[in-house]
Amino acid sequence: MKSIAILCAFMLICGSAIAAEIHQDFQVESGKMLDINLRTGGDIHIEGWNKPVVSINGYVRGRDREDTELRAEQTAQGIYLKSRYHGDRENYTSKSEFEIHVPDRFNVQIESMGGKVTIYNVEGNFDGRTMGGALELSGLKGKISLSTMGGDVHLTKSHLDGEVSTMGGEVLIEEVTGNVDGSTMGGKVIHKNAAGTDGHATGEVEMSSMGGALEVEDAPAGADLNTMGGKISVGSAKDHVRAKTMGGDIRIDSIDGWVRAETMGGDVTVKMTGDPSQGNREVELISYGGDIELTVPDNLAMMLDLELAYTKGKAGMYSIKSDFPVQTKESESWDYDDGSPRKYIHGSGKVGAGTHHVRIRTINGNITLRKL
Repeated sequence: MKSIAILCAFMLICGSAIAAEIHQDFQVESGKMLDINLRTGGDIHIEGWNKPVVSINGYVRGRDREDTELRAEQTAQGIYLKSRYHGDRENYTSKSEFEIHVPDRFNVQIESMGGKVTIYNVEGNFDGRTMGGALELSGLKGKISLSTMGGDVHLTKSHLDGEVSTMGGEVLIEEVTGNVDGSTMGGKVIHKNAAGTDGHATGEVEMSSMGGALEVEDAPAGADLNTMGGKISVGSAKDHVRAKTMGGDIRIDSIDGWVRAETMGGDVTVKMTGDPSQGNREVELISYGGDIELTVPDNLAMMLDLELAYTKGKAGMYSIKSDFPVQTKESESWDYDDGSPRKYIHGSGKVGAGTHHVRIRTINGNITLRKL
């Protein structure tokens, strides 16, 4: 009887260990799907390899390890991996880790209660979310729609269409071709080397943040940028830039095309480059509290429409300065229709054929128009 009791205890221990670990290989065709559903959460590392095999190694550590189930099975769609907690505690405590290899052409679907997600060197469709943890993505091709509820997102050296997002963290998109939107509810969004290492052009750079800076190093097909609170910086862009912030400076070092930029409180600095006779060169710059400086090629054909408003007590502090001929006229009476009483300095002028409309508006700030 004692031997039987010892054997039963040993089997119980082994059964618990098996429930909390998984080591399985599956023969599978390329182009299928890895469907991951982790109700216990966990860190996930997925990497492509040149084999028709999905290899899964998973571990659970921590207090509730023995009440955690890991299971993987082959389906008509591909491979399904799940984790479940079968214990009675309201507060689940454990740490799960998964090392997974998939064929280098494979789709990935993830639903996780939390944990870092890393995916390297895979071509396919990537969808899903983790409830908290960083996204580290590199060497991917295909379509993407991945999000995290809290953590940084780093997407590098990939060719993708789609979006990546976080509710609270930094978003970095570097050396990525295709058209990928990056957004965060509270952090900085950085877009670097959009042309990628292979030199192929990307689509429009689209970025947004609920409260952080936006930085674009290069946007060869234009940029659409929007933040609720933070500065916007663009190194170089072609075709167009649309930029709007509720509070912060906007700086565009080189735009070979048209631009619309607006800030509720900050300076706007824009330099137009390229052949001024080519393409759309419309300009609209607005600040509700800051200086605006625009530099354009000296032979840009444009119609100037400038307006500087100043409030009471600010008379004589701000002006319109231009390297091009501008006629200015200052209003004689105070305007009470838009909140604080204000007067206006209007500037107008025509350069060459006046082909392109340049409209600038600011309140309590200077307007400067320079020749390149």
